[in-house]
Amino acid sequence: MKLTENKSLRWKIMASIIAAFLIMSASLALTMLMEHYVLKSVGESYKSNSELNVFANDLARLENSLELYIEYRTFESIDAYYASSARVEDLCDAMQDSPSTNEVRQKEYVVNQFAQSFLYYSSKAVAERRANSTSGNFYLQSLECYRFLLEEIQKLNILYMQNNAEFYAADRNNINLLFKVYAVFFALFFVFILALLNFLIGKITRPLAEISSVALRVAQQDFDVPLFNKKSHDEIGNICRAFDRMIISIREYIDKIWEKARTENELRERQMEMQALYADAQ
Repeated sequence: MKLTENKSLRWKIMASIIAAFLIMSASLALTMLMEHYVLKSVGESYKSNSELNVFANDLARLENSLELYIEYRTFESIDAYYASSARVEDLCDAMQDSPSTNEVRQKEYVVNQFAQSFLYYSSKAVAERRANSTSGNFYLQSLECYRFLLEEIQKLNILYMQNNAEFYAADRNNINLLFKVYAVFFALFFVFILALLNFLIGKITRPLAEISSVALRVAQQDFDVPLFNKKSHDEIGNICRAFDRMIISIREYIDKIWEKARTENELRERQMEMQALYADAQ
C-alpha cells in the first residue's frame, strides 16, 4: 500500500486496469496454448488416414500415367510416371518394411510389399513398352498387383480408423474439458472485473460520502466532527486534508471568538465591580 500512497487516483485506476488486462492476457495465452495442443492432437488423430489417402492418390496417378504411356507413349506421360513413382517410393520407405505381430503394422507391411511389386512390374512394363514389345505381360501383372494393392489399402484404412477412434475419443474429452476451462475462466474474469470495479468505485465514493456527511454536519453548525487524517496523496486524499484544514481553521476561529468574548466579559465584570466600588466610596 505504501507504494501507491503517493500516486494519483488516475494512476491507481490505470494501474488496476493494466493489471486486469495483463491477468486476462496471461490467462488467454494459457488457454490458447491448451487449445493449440488439443487441436494439434485432434489433427494428428487421423493423420495416418490422411497420409494413407495421399499414398493412394499417388498410386492412382502412377497407374494413370502408366496407362497413358502404354497406350500413347508420350513424353508427358513418362515424366508423370517417373514423378509419381518417386513419390510412391518415398512413401513406401516410411512404411513398415518387415513382418510384425501387430495387426496394423503387419497390414502396412503387406501394403508395402504390394506397392513394391507394383513399382517393379510397372517399371518392367515401361521398359517393355520402350522396347516396342507387344506381349504386355508386365503391364497386366502391374494392373493385377494394383487391384490387390487397392484392396489392402482399404483394409489398412479401416484399421487406421479403428485405431484412431480411441485417440479421437480422448481428444473429444479434452475439447470438452477445454470448453469448461473457457467457461470457468470467463466466469472468474467477470467476477474479478466486478470486484475490481467495486473496489475502485468504493475508493472514490466512500471518502466522498464521508465528506458529504461531515459537510452536512458543519452546515448545521456542528463543528465537533472527526478529522479524516488521510495519508494518501491522491485527489481524494488532497480533498480530505483540505477539509481537515478547513475544520481546524473553523475550530481555531471559534476558539478565538470564544476567547475574545470571555476576555471582554471578564473586563466588563471588572469594570462593573470598579463602578460598584466607586459608588460605595462616594
